[in-house]
Amino acid sequence: MTLPNVWLDDEGNGGFPVPSGKGQRLIVSHVGSSKSGFLRPAQFIFNENNTNDDYHGNFNSVIFLDWLKNKVLPHMPSGSVLVLDQAPYHRTLTITSQHAKSALNKPELADWLVNHDYPAEQEALMKHSKAELVQLCKDRRPTPVFEAILLGAVYNITVIFLPVAHPELNPIELIWAQVKGAIRRQNTDFQIARLRQLGEETMAAITPEDWAGAEKHSMEFEDKYRKMFQDDDVDFSGLDDEVFDEGVLDE
Repeated sequence: MTLPNVWLDDEGNGGFPVPSGKGQRLIVSHVGSSKSGFLRPAQFIFNENNTNDDYHGNFNSVIFLDWLKNKVLPHMPSGSVLVLDQAPYHRTLTITSQHAKSALNKPELADWLVNHDYPAEQEALMKHSKAELVQLCKDRRPTPVFEAILLGAVYNITVIFLPVAHPELNPIELIWAQVKGAIRRQNTDFQIARLRQLGEETMAAITPEDWAGAEKHSMEFEDKYRKMFQDDDVDFSGLDDEVFDEGVLDE
């Protein structure tokens, strides 16, 4: 978290003695809008515990859903819309709507079918080949139900997911860029406690007007894509649902 360029004198002196290596990182999760700015109770900052991975290795569905349930949804106005990207921990399926994975063995596939009301006993199902069982599971694939959407419904919050690989549709991406830029300009001692302080101060300084600008930027892209689809008369009716479930289509 340093500026990429600094002024040096003719002899190469100046700048900051930046430590080698990446150093420790902080993981930050937050929610905001043009109505409230950052939603203060939702702020969540913690030290990473896995320096050999990106931040996704430090954040999982258990942490996310707990944060959503206790620090986000109760503090959002009823009737709000929560926009999430398609990080795996955002799209945790309920147990009953999880698909049978082809990596399961034959007994596990047969169990899955029995538990999803297939009209046959496990003993009869075991007479099928594994390929046949996999196909039977695909044929009875349940409609995906996401834990985040169910949690949102409890608080009258609508949860929607962005298309894959389209950060320009997510206003918080511009806010994060603003926050990180401000931190880089002030991060001079490279201590994790100071970094956390800078993060908290910078996020507190983000205004609803900043969010309004970021939202306007994203909505301009939304309007552009809607016009593109209208002009091209795109028809998705012949595509299998699995294409969308697996995130193959990202535009």
